[in-house]
Amino acid sequence: MPTATGTVTLSADSASKFQATFTVGGLRQIFSGNLSESMPTFTTSSATLTYSSTNDLTGTRVFEGIIGATTLKLTFGDGPMITGDLSTSVGMAFSVNGSGDWESN
Repeated sequence: MPTATGTVTLSADSASKFQATFTVGGLRQIFSGNLSESMPTFTTSSATLTYSSTNDLTGTRVFEGIIGATTLKLTFGDGPMITGDLSTSVGMAFSVNGSGDWESN
């Protein structure tokens, strides 16, 4: 399965919105996600996106996963996965779910 590296950052103005950005085939793929609950601030500058096809990176998608004390793992219902090490610890592990939208530019 192809992979891409990028970043994941919790929005500064909302404790439940985040953005994941990756470069796939020369295009930026951006996932704007909404978590089901508020989270402590987190970011990772070394995230990895694993996917089967760029068709997986379109439209509205649901996800579930764990934001651990020092790691992040989000799995999408259609197969893609985002993993990474957090830049700073959030102190404990959180089970998360939610939805969001992929866009490319």
